[in-house]
Amino acid sequence: MPDNSNEWTVPAQLRHRAAERPQDIAHRVVGGEDLTFADWEVASNRAAHGLIERGVRPGERVLLPCSTGTWIDYAVAWAAVLKAGAVAVPLHQSAGAERMASTARESGAVCAVGGGPVPLPDTPQYTVAVLADGQPTGSVDVSCSAGDDAEIIYTSGTTGVPRGVVATHENLLYPLRGSRARQARTALHALPPATTVGQGLLIQPLCVSPHRTFTLGRFVPAEFLAAIEDQRPTDVVLVPAMAIALVNAATAGEHDLGCVRQVRTTSAPIHPATLEALARLFPTARIRNVYSTTECWPRRLATDFDRTRPTSLGRPAEGSEVRIVDGAGDVVPARTAGDVQLRSEAPQRRYDGEDLRSAVFLPGGWTRTGDVGLVDEDGYFYLVDRNPDLVNSGGTNVSTLDVEAAAMAYPGVIEAAVFGVPHPVLTESVVAAVRTRPGLDPADLAEHLRRAKGSAAPQRIVVVEDLPRNLLGKIDKKQLRKDFVAGTTAGGYEAPSTATEQLVAGLWASALDLDRVSAADDFLQIGGSSLTAMEVVAQVTGQLAKRVTVRDILDAPTLRAFAERVDAAPAVNPDDEAIVPVADGSVTAPR
Repeated sequence: MPDNSNEWTVPAQLRHRAAERPQDIAHRVVGGEDLTFADWEVASNRAAHGLIERGVRPGERVLLPCSTGTWIDYAVAWAAVLKAGAVAVPLHQSAGAERMASTARESGAVCAVGGGPVPLPDTPQYTVAVLADGQPTGSVDVSCSAGDDAEIIYTSGTTGVPRGVVATHENLLYPLRGSRARQARTALHALPPATTVGQGLLIQPLCVSPHRTFTLGRFVPAEFLAAIEDQRPTDVVLVPAMAIALVNAATAGEHDLGCVRQVRTTSAPIHPATLEALARLFPTARIRNVYSTTECWPRRLATDFDRTRPTSLGRPAEGSEVRIVDGAGDVVPARTAGDVQLRSEAPQRRYDGEDLRSAVFLPGGWTRTGDVGLVDEDGYFYLVDRNPDLVNSGGTNVSTLDVEAAAMAYPGVIEAAVFGVPHPVLTESVVAAVRTRPGLDPADLAEHLRRAKGSAAPQRIVVVEDLPRNLLGKIDKKQLRKDFVAGTTAGGYEAPSTATEQLVAGLWASALDLDRVSAADDFLQIGGSSLTAMEVVAQVTGQLAKRVTVRDILDAPTLRAFAERVDAAPAVNPDDEAIVPVADGSVTAPR
């Protein structure tokens, strides 16, 4: 267990690096300014004096509105807050004024530093320049220990309400204590601060071995690839959304990427097809995936992409452990899915305003990830899904990650997000939102997924231009579900108008035991399923002699849209034999 000496604090480690390598670059904004260790030490000392002069006391919270483009100012402000003995509360400026104000209230922030034109009427707000003006360059006279609170990171809220997660100095610096790196490394990224991965990159230069962090103010694939050629980093750090954009924008061999020795992906599940594409784009680099959560860090799993285990997230990183438990908290056998929990020697984090122990932060140092996973006989971990993302369809748990991986493996699919929406009979139905290249036929993709995933295949595939995302580009499935449901339930009753609409409405009402059906109704949302769709298709084919399929019903967003498909469908040949169901759930009349 790390000791509680004053040496393992952020101010002490920055002071040591400034003494050892004063002119080495700690941080660079590509196309902007550099921050050496000497400058970081002196500038943060002056700002810390300014905070203390304005009444900030040890243990108080200071809000730090920030952005990727203001990385240097933010690094100075963050270190200054910790030197004053206070607790940093970073929050990205894009969160907006309302979220900024509520975070200031919830955290009890006594002031804010940075942030540009974000109005905080109830909170004093300063710039780094104002704090530092006229202040001495020497260290402040404030005692700081390893067990003191250092920062509060707010969770994204994509699976619930954002919560403040408190980390001590000892927790933040734990990965650096065990670092065995000896060669100088430079990490290039375009990730925002105020996130676990962003804070890790902020702290990385404090490692005993030489490290530098180079930041792009924004992520544009072409600019990122050009920066690799120009800045020659050894490491590239990406979240899955960036990785997808990069591999779809680049052609292997088009750019000189040979300087990169490691590509790290983190923050969200990444599918094997994307990892394979990264391996082709960076043929000389290790493709390494890191798994953790804001609550768990620095407990983590990390592994190099292994084509023999393409969906595995590997074994626990050194000093970390993983276990899979059931609802009673008992460890389950190998290859049995259950609740994922991580542990390491690092001090646990906690939720702000709560005791250390909770439903997430457990006795014995274990921390729940909120995910469902399993471990095989060799100790390799596999993520089944985020707990809130599992779809209960007809009593069967469907892994959205598994279905997404199958979709991403299909040529022409750029990105896929699978989610469940309420269903009155099945509990939930499976829907896939996909970004595709021009020319992809959704019907062909649906057929591929039916063959690959069987009953777990999506009942509806929606082609979209983009997907709702959080600050790190992680797909916001909670918002995706809301948007889909809102789109399928908008508006009131619309009477079926054409003869086909009226006939179809009667067939739907009969199959689903409903009094009436609107022309704007969605078959899935009013209780339809593949089985009842087969019944309707058989009736439509028999009464109208039109060759339609189950997919025509499931893929049509409304009764009116399905009626249009019926009208456009080819006629059944009079010489056709009796109508029979086929294996994929469609109904046709074979020749």
